[in-house]
Amino acid sequence: MLTFLCPHCGAGTQNNLLWHNPQAYQEPFVLKVEGQREYRTNAVFQQFVYQCVVCTKATYFLRKNVPPIKQASSGPGNGMGIPSYVFRGHVAVVHQHPVPTVHVHPAVPEAVAGATDEAEKCYSIGAYNACAVMLRRAVDSLCQDRKAEGNDLYNRLKYLKDNQLITPDLWEWCEELRILGKSGAHPEWQDATREEAEYALRFLREILRYIYVNPHERGQRRLKENKALKDE
Repeated sequence: MLTFLCPHCGAGTQNNLLWHNPQAYQEPFVLKVEGQREYRTNAVFQQFVYQCVVCTKATYFLRKNVPPIKQASSGPGNGMGIPSYVFRGHVAVVHQHPVPTVHVHPAVPEAVAGATDEAEKCYSIGAYNACAVMLRRAVDSLCQDRKAEGNDLYNRLKYLKDNQLITPDLWEWCEELRILGKSGAHPEWQDATREEAEYALRFLREILRYIYVNPHERGQRRLKENKALKDE
């Protein structure tokens, strides 16, 4: 049994092991230590299928397990030598299907939420240029939702800032997403990296929270407070 975020229902819950292949295949692993010889071992790839206890749907994992590498070193009073670690090994998930994505808050308009959801999915599979393009689309959809005027995205964002529909800080964040989106769309520009895509996604989440989610939650809070006052 393993606890993780189910990519189907979004529940952070326990998942039961349905199937396990402890040694799907191996590949050579070479560790080069500066000033020492090369150390060789085999990385073992293992397969797992887990079932969510909430929605009962299955998630597949391919895990890479690199075992520790040891060498004998002499120790005080120990002629046999005391083993020491050259490499302590590691275990990493190299593939998962399906991959989890962040669910967009229902207060976000459909067009903005759709582009945001696509950006999250593109990031989750390593399509960083596509992620950047969808981030830009989400920002443009936000401008359309706010009835921004202008013949291009730069001027529409400027309209939002000049009319105090977004703060100067949010305008700077949106500008970064706009520029990154151009990088992703134009092959003559530098490719978007994983770090840039992750950084930009965090910005977009905060932008949407400020513009849509926080006002919605404040409104819901006021409704509850007003209802409580009427019930007294």
